[in-house]
Amino acid sequence: MAFKVSLPTTLVMSTDNCISRRAVGYLPEAPKFFDVLNDLWHPETNPNGVLNFGLAENPCASPHALTYGDGFTGSKQLKKAWCQLLNKYSNPCIPIIPSHLHVTPGVGNALECCAWSLFDQEDQVLVGRPYWTAFNYIFGIRAGVRVREVSFRGIDPFSLEAVQEYEREYLKAQKEARCVKAILLCSPHNPLGRCYPKDVLRAYMSLCGKLGLHLIVDEIYALSVFENAKMRNAVPFTSILSLQANGLMDPRKVHAQWGLSKDFGATGLRIGCLISQSNELFLKSLEGFS
Repeated sequence: MAFKVSLPTTLVMSTDNCISRRAVGYLPEAPKFFDVLNDLWHPETNPNGVLNFGLAENPCASPHALTYGDGFTGSKQLKKAWCQLLNKYSNPCIPIIPSHLHVTPGVGNALECCAWSLFDQEDQVLVGRPYWTAFNYIFGIRAGVRVREVSFRGIDPFSLEAVQEYEREYLKAQKEARCVKAILLCSPHNPLGRCYPKDVLRAYMSLCGKLGLHLIVDEIYALSVFENAKMRNAVPFTSILSLQANGLMDPRKVHAQWGLSKDFGATGLRIGCLISQSNELFLKSLEGFS
């Protein structure tokens, strides 16, 4: 259920284009039942407390398995373990803590969360060709965000020259009165199976800073990169979280996604996460509908 609330004008103005206009309306207000949960009846410690008959749970069963969870952003235990994994393998320049994560039913949903809360309907996201065609559905079906394809005209899509093609397409969109909000990268890349060099990732960050765009990086294949005897000089994986955003772009506009499907060979286990280390307002907006 989505919680619609009215916010003071000062808060709406303070969002500074870091979330979409519609996301502001979904910033959740703490439900009243939390007041009840904080004042539950107990025969000894709280004999005047509330006896709650309004919560659909069975306290006679295992609390861990059958009662409500411990928050709207994912299990605290899961998020703590996830942070340990990401801090070990992503080499983040800022250590990842649980408040940076929003757990989702798969990375596709994590991307759709970005579509809902960073874009408004008919906004566009720049995606280089070739790309996973499901991006069109993830961004478009419910959120109404349009994928705007970037063609490289024979240029290596992992080169510095390719970054200029994104700016070219952005300027073309401006002439068409289209609103581009973000660049979306898949790193490691699907379907090309290559990784972006560090200097190229920094160039994308710099371009996003120049144009005021969000940088969304799908890192679902992060741990599925192996040495290749036939390609000794293959570029290794670099997480966007390992690069310092300050000085290149607004750190509030850097967002990464990761999940269990690919690296753990568990496609049916729908667990993903969205990592946004500097945009608390964005993560807060997701609590209203994720």
